[in-house]
Amino acid sequence: MKMFVRNLVVVTLSLTFFLPYMVHGKSTDDIERAQMLISEKRIGEAVTMLTSIQQDDADWQVSFWLGTAYLLSGQLHLAEVELDHALSKETERAEIWLQRGLVEAEQKRMETALGFYAVATQVDPSFALAYLNAGIVYAEIGQDELARQSFASFVRLSTTDRAKSRKLRADVLQFIASAR
Repeated sequence: MKMFVRNLVVVTLSLTFFLPYMVHGKSTDDIERAQMLISEKRIGEAVTMLTSIQQDDADWQVSFWLGTAYLLSGQLHLAEVELDHALSKETERAEIWLQRGLVEAEQKRMETALGFYAVATQVDPSFALAYLNAGIVYAEIGQDELARQSFASFVRLSTTDRAKSRKLRADVLQFIASAR
């Protein structure tokens, strides 16, 4: 069960990089380049780029991507600070709440993580990845029925045709079926 949960977390992190973002302002190209660096696991370069534009840009996206880079590099305190900064500028983006929940889950603060995922689903009830992560946390803490419910919501809401997502959906469906 633990390996299943850990694999889902890794896949979920990688899927968040391909969420569509509308980027405005003079740092548009830099933010897009940083997103690409993060997706290529070139975290140090992304942090350097984002840090250099952070002083000039009041946009939540710089803090969001910087927090995401710190999360991937295991610098959870810095991830928390940056994602909280993003939330101070923008509270209506489910992606920020999701990443903030991932920081909590990585620190084994599961109830707090569930709270962030709940806000993500309030902000966007169709945000499948929030249900997936809630399911992961519920499975991790042994609440299998709530995990199945969250995973079922993820399967119902996820519509992407990407290969990673199809494999993830298959793994989630197998988990749901195995507990019956």
